[in-house]
Amino acid sequence: MTSENIKKLVERELGYNIDGKTRARQVVYGRAIYFKICKDRTSLSLQEIGETLNLHHATVLHSIRNIFPAFE
Repeated sequence: MTSENIKKLVERELGYNIDGKTRARQVVYGRAIYFKICKDRTSLSLQEIGETLNLHHATVLHSIRNIFPAFE
């Protein structure tokens, strides 16, 4: 599974675009889901995952560490 396939799947299921730098809560959660699936299902580094959305690797790490515990 590629990052592009994962992105399309997440966007289709959520019904909105996860690109961009917006900090709207639903978009942030959507990106976090995308980041987590990419980390678990691909061999991409955090830097490479971030680059797919033009974001920094620290954003990916922050999303995975801080948003997913809130879901559990």
